[in-house]
Amino acid sequence: MSLREVAVTGIATTPFGKHLDRSLGSLAAEAVAAALDDADLTPRDVQSAVFSNAAAGVLSGQEMIRGQVALKDTGLAGIPILNTENARQS
Repeated sequence: MSLREVAVTGIATTPFGKHLDRSLGSLAAEAVAAALDDADLTPRDVQSAVFSNAAAGVLSGQEMIRGQVALKDTGLAGIPILNTENARQS
């Protein structure tokens, strides 16, 4: 197996809180746009993404491809998207 260099060049998040008037997709789009701006990149420059959250599967009923659904309108559709749970067990 050969190793290759990877880089995280931009980061962003939405404010923590209850966003009852917003969809997961709109929150994801806000974070993606800010991360791309931080990195001075466009969606075409991104080769893969990691999507992490704590409750989207339970709230939306979408357990298998939640990142693909949330990121579909961000310009990142079609790239590899790794879905990971962002919760911890007490």
